[in-house]
Amino acid sequence: MSGKYLIFGQARSGTTTIAACLTRKDGDMIQEPTCIRSGDCYLIKDEISNLDFTDNLPVDFYFNNADFIDHNPLDKALEERSNTYDYLDSLYCRFDGIKHVWNNNSYITNLNIINYVKEKNIPVLFLYRNNLFDVEASFHIAKASGVSQLSIEGNTPADIERVKNKVESCDVSEIHAARCFTEVTRSAYYLNSYWGELKNHNCKIISYEDFYINDDKKNNLIKVCEFLNIDFNTLDLSVIENRLLNKDVKQSSEEVTAKIENMARFKEIQSIHTRLSNFHLE
Repeated sequence: MSGKYLIFGQARSGTTTIAACLTRKDGDMIQEPTCIRSGDCYLIKDEISNLDFTDNLPVDFYFNNADFIDHNPLDKALEERSNTYDYLDSLYCRFDGIKHVWNNNSYITNLNIINYVKEKNIPVLFLYRNNLFDVEASFHIAKASGVSQLSIEGNTPADIERVKNKVESCDVSEIHAARCFTEVTRSAYYLNSYWGELKNHNCKIISYEDFYINDDKKNNLIKVCEFLNIDFNTLDLSVIENRLLNKDVKQSSEEVTAKIENMARFKEIQSIHTRLSNFHLE
């Protein structure tokens, strides 16, 4: 499929910002269409209506399906390969880019999506974080503040500043270290598995730390555009300025994460498990 692409990313790895920057016009990008309770599902009511799924699965379903995603009943329908393929066919008829966060779906559905883009020769941006513990800290702060993204009320500096103040003023309880460690090791397993399926495909791998922290963000975005064959000059430069280049839009800043009551102990755990706090895909 010429001109199409997939953003396949880990949650809290910067997928929303990259997707916003790459969106050139209405209908150009769809965010998280494989999760009924997030993203842009309001844009694709007709496509979703063609999938047979129920909001309430049997009570024992969770116990008999270890990989079940309990916040996303749409995933059950997408575990059928034909459903995923038909669904993605319909989406790519309308949109050039799809942003997919793999945490929203089961392993089976994610493999269906991976196999689809491989068969259709659709290029993939693969996003992840080197410090997997930071993902859990970011989740923790998002839950405490009720703010999933600083841009949730808009991209203007005033909108972002208003939401940022809400994040910075919230109370942040202790983080459950044992539960987080379980999630971190689970993430490492999935990342290795998904990258193993995609690394020989037409992929550009992006770590959050390299893209957003350690280098020239504008130049990094230009390289993404070159990979996807998108003219950088056709992008909305105001979105890039407000979202990507604005130094104040980092939600889980040092000041905010320091509010986690047991952050010092949490950092000690990270220093012990360097393969997870300094995680790299090859």
